[in-house]
Amino acid sequence: MKKIILLVALTSLSFIIKAQTCFGVHTGLNYSTFSEIKELTDNSPYLCGLHLGVFMNYRINNIIDFQPEINYAQKGYKWSIDYTTFPNDISKKIRINFKYNFIEIPALFKFFIGQNFNISIGPQLDLCLNRKIAVKEGEEVVNEGQNSKGYYPGYHRISLSLTGGIGYDFKNGIMLSARYSNGLTSIDKDNMSSRTSRNFLFAIGYKIFKLPSKK
Repeated sequence: MKKIILLVALTSLSFIIKAQTCFGVHTGLNYSTFSEIKELTDNSPYLCGLHLGVFMNYRINNIIDFQPEINYAQKGYKWSIDYTTFPNDISKKIRINFKYNFIEIPALFKFFIGQNFNISIGPQLDLCLNRKIAVKEGEEVVNEGQNSKGYYPGYHRISLSLTGGIGYDFKNGIMLSARYSNGLTSIDKDNMSSRTSRNFLFAIGYKIFKLPSKK
């Protein structure tokens, strides 16, 4: 893992020296779930969360950009179960929200079709800061905590994803993008399953300033 991070850092430095460099910010919404959850829940397993971050954009040539980012992302999934109490035969619903806070470090290559439209793809390092679990029975919160290790499996701090999407970069610096990230390694520490993240991102960004290119 350390060798991969060092290789990405050295590659990024070489691009900074040779290429035209822009810096910017972006924000948006995540729409996420984990694999295997859809088959276990009665309702939609997707959870909405905030996405915001900074990026550096290096123009390699007329059709390819390299764009590493550092982002804060809220992701997770929802799990709901209908059950009947015994012996009263009262129907109830339990809803469990698993919310994870991540620092994401994607390294994207953007391929332009024309001057503005682009397709991006690249690996992503996911660093999990913490997890919050909220259990609701009807509208009442019956359990809420950071980890709840006694009831739910732990989680890995580091995981890997592959992310890709489409975007449109305006000449005035505004950037629109839609991406999909697919987890490559498991997040939950559960020997019975290997749940990985699934995330849709819709974001808007802005190039704040540009460094002069070095020849």
